[in-house]
Amino acid sequence: MIVCSVMNAVQAGVIQLGPSLAVEMAPIRVNVIAPGVVLTNAWSEAERTNLARWMQESLPAQHAGTAEDLAQAAVSLLTNRYITGAVLTVDGGLHLL
Repeated sequence: MIVCSVMNAVQAGVIQLGPSLAVEMAPIRVNVIAPGVVLTNAWSEAERTNLARWMQESLPAQHAGTAEDLAQAAVSLLTNRYITGAVLTVDGGLHLL
């Protein structure tokens, strides 16, 4: 599917751009959040139910990701002055599978 190819290319670009910008824009800090599947209204109710079950059964975190999980990651990156150039994966461990 072409949409997946384009989205993957954009995500890879952002992941590479973040650390480069952190060097170029120092001392301004730049970090990137790489989210996994998150249960939002982008999914239908049936899809959210199925995804939640799959995440709780399959992911190492055994937790269905929420927008709040991403927000907590963002706050952490924003408030820690010693983190720059990081790519923080917030996916419940999906990248480990």
